[in-house]
Amino acid sequence: MAAVFRNSNDVLTHDNEVLAAPSLEDEIHSQAIGKLRNIADLETRGEFTNADSINVFTCCWNPPSIEIKALLCIVHGYGDHCIRFSGYGEEFAKHGIVCFSQDLVGFGRSGGVRGPVDNINNYVRDVIQQIEMMRGKYLHLPLFIYGHSLGAAISLSVVLEKQAWFNGLIVSGNNMKAPLKVGRVRRLLLGFAGKVYPSMTVIAPDLTRLTRDNAEIEKVRQDPLLAKSPIQVKFGVEMFRYLDNMYPRLNEITLPIFVTHGELDVLCPPENAVFVYDSVSSRDKSVEVWRGCKHNLQAELEPDRSEILSRYVDWILERV
Repeated sequence: MAAVFRNSNDVLTHDNEVLAAPSLEDEIHSQAIGKLRNIADLETRGEFTNADSINVFTCCWNPPSIEIKALLCIVHGYGDHCIRFSGYGEEFAKHGIVCFSQDLVGFGRSGGVRGPVDNINNYVRDVIQQIEMMRGKYLHLPLFIYGHSLGAAISLSVVLEKQAWFNGLIVSGNNMKAPLKVGRVRRLLLGFAGKVYPSMTVIAPDLTRLTRDNAEIEKVRQDPLLAKSPIQVKFGVEMFRYLDNMYPRLNEITLPIFVTHGELDVLCPPENAVFVYDSVSSRDKSVEVWRGCKHNLQAELEPDRSEILSRYVDWILERV
């Protein structure tokens, strides 16, 4: 399909037929729908221990004294941490959506060697572990997952493993098409470098590629929890291995999906949004490419930032 563009003054979208959302079971868990929350409890921080005995930092944003309607797991991108999504978590919570996230191992406040893990599947495992804990606490609530950048790839894998759990998926700034754009010779050279020079850097950080908002760029510069070192070749090798195994399976995804991207994203070009849209088998699917926006839609200039978040909230609530 052709890319569909959107910004605050341009409301063109493309939505396939929206299927009727599954009805909730008659008997609702006492901690789920209808439970009231105090606004002071909006954000709760904690941790759990993963299968590698590493402490994983978590955050949860709870609806303030309103009916709880759904659960949403947020998965951040490379080098990021979950507290940077507090604005999203608080806004979702205000609409009755319990929102939760974690700092991926090696990033933010979580334990582990600084930087990405050697096997991205470990991230998938940890996200599933947190979701299982939240599902146990909020039985029978509709469950959604939203992933950005690396988090988009992780979220897609989580859905491929546990699709029956979910009512919908949102991905932004994905790079699923990357393996198809790199020739065989370059892939061989990358693999060789990964074995001989695994710590060699391949991508230097350029914060101006993240957003048009200079204030947000300065926040990134000043945030000690954000990883700003160049990406090492060993992670590039692992990322290609991971995507090679996953993108052929995208057609197994059938649940509702909302794919978003920034038009000016040079880190993960917007053609990736259309690639995911075309690859999944969902009947209820939408794609929006936002004019003038860069990679981090959640940190873009206003009014786009609020408009994008509003679209996410509405999309979820329409499927509850």
